[in-house]
Amino acid sequence: MEALRGRVEEVADRTDVMPLLVLDSLLPRQVLGLAVRNPALLRLLRERIRSEVPTVGVMGTARVAGPAGGGVVYLRRGVEAIVDVQEAEGGGEGDGAAAKEGVVRIELRAGRRFEIEGDVMEVEGEGWTEARVRFLDSTDEEEQEGSDALAAAISKAGRLTAPTLWDGSASGRPLSAIDRWIELATERERTPGQIEELVRGLGPVPPADRPTERALYVGALINPLPAMGVAVEIRPALLTAEGAERRVDIALEGILGSIRHMDGSARLWRD
Repeated sequence: MEALRGRVEEVADRTDVMPLLVLDSLLPRQVLGLAVRNPALLRLLRERIRSEVPTVGVMGTARVAGPAGGGVVYLRRGVEAIVDVQEAEGGGEGDGAAAKEGVVRIELRAGRRFEIEGDVMEVEGEGWTEARVRFLDSTDEEEQEGSDALAAAISKAGRLTAPTLWDGSASGRPLSAIDRWIELATERERTPGQIEELVRGLGPVPPADRPTERALYVGALINPLPAMGVAVEIRPALLTAEGAERRVDIALEGILGSIRHMDGSARLWRD
């Protein structure tokens, strides 16, 4: 029994230890495409795709102010991403040439959020890092905040889908913040169908009684991949924010600011 208990603990330990990639602050539902050339990352991918569900931890960075101009810090919260190998690319034809060139195109599909526990460790002789992580569940987080805090977050989350904004047509019709953003962004999309594809990939808007999930949805919507340049970057703030109400506040500020920028009423910057 002691040996079995030790084996179970060993497996549980491995389950919570993840290799980490510092790339971008992804949010659940987002997909990041990469052409991988780095030898260490290619070794990591070969290691991970042996798993039934190959995953890696994806981390981002944030710029902080300081007396000497500030700097960049590595976030301790990120997302677990499923690795989907799309194709190998090379200078010639066939898998052999692609393998020789050592270029692999992958997609990272962001899922569960996590927080690093303890230190980030170098994997000896491999060229990447790993850490023990604790997965975050929005329902558990919100239950721990208490009923009053959750009620305030739900009330604010409802503003994201309440028809309180007017569209740009001559007749005028009330739209929600999410629908108005989609309308304006569609007018600015870089390729035909870009916003339609984005919305389809994100899926339905989470209900207001799941305020954290709704806030994360909005962040993934207004900060898409590749970036459109129509909104302030809010993904790092959403990942690091404490409390559902604060997350919803960040989402509201981000999407309303982006709407004002796109409709010309309050520019964030010059296009």
